[in-house]
Amino acid sequence: GSETTAVLFVGVDSNVVDTYKVKSEKQFVNTLEDNVRERGAMDKLISDRAQVEISERIMNFLRGLVIAAWQSVPYMQQQNYAENKYQTVKSMTNRVLDRSGAPGFAWFLCMSYVCYVLNHTYNPTMNDVPMRRLTGTTPDISPLLRFYFWQKVYFPRETNHSTDSSKELVGFFAGVSQHVGPAM
Repeated sequence: GSETTAVLFVGVDSNVVDTYKVKSEKQFVNTLEDNVRERGAMDKLISDRAQVEISERIMNFLRGLVIAAWQSVPYMQQQNYAENKYQTVKSMTNRVLDRSGAPGFAWFLCMSYVCYVLNHTYNPTMNDVPMRRLTGTTPDISPLLRFYFWQKVYFPRETNHSTDSSKELVGFFAGVSQHVGPAM
């Protein structure tokens, strides 16, 4: 797609990080609705006073779900809890892209993979696993032990329309589907 921007949501208590690819800032409200649908309503939305984050549409959505809103002072990123986590995710995404040899167009897949790893593995700062903190259950990390980002994988050909006699196609592991198919 033509998306070049991502929205990040970070749970202050759980430390769970969710990312959504967007084409424009106007899609922020849709990502907020998706995040609430997938994770449940947060107690408070903390933002950096970006216009889209304090728009009337956002305020109406928050009001309807009784979610508080708090904005940091402009240019004072240290007041925004998510800003530090964003720097961590960005740095790790760039490192994984560099070390895996994945092409630049895979940036969002890589960012989603990094968030998945951070959400499903032990965080020494909080002495817990973020997803366990959020859900109360220990997450399955089997896919993280079995595959690494941009690993070459072979998968069965659905139908053999080509003259190629191979029953397999080659692809790359780009992350774990959290909402489709079996757990592994």
